[in-house]
Amino acid sequence: MIFEMLIIVCFLQFREFYYIQMEKYARQALSEGIKNSEDLHVSVDNELYRVLNLHYNRNNHIEVSVCYIHTIHKDILMSWALIFVVNIDE
Repeated sequence: MIFEMLIIVCFLQFREFYYIQMEKYARQALSEGIKNSEDLHVSVDNELYRVLNLHYNRNNHIEVSVCYIHTIHKDILMSWALIFVVNIDE
């Protein structure tokens, strides 16, 4: 029971940090004037990728899949689009 609760807490913390970073970088992109989602790019040289990789893979002991970059890109696009729509409505 305690082990299961620890796993749930760890997963929730993983999600919380991840989506906080998505919102932070989406808002930063908007403040820098990015008005088109096609201008958002994620690569291994990107600050968002670096922060997430450093947080979850501190010693670089896990080889990061290319799918991870695609996932980050999809999530940052979704976060950016949601914040962009809210800003237009305000």
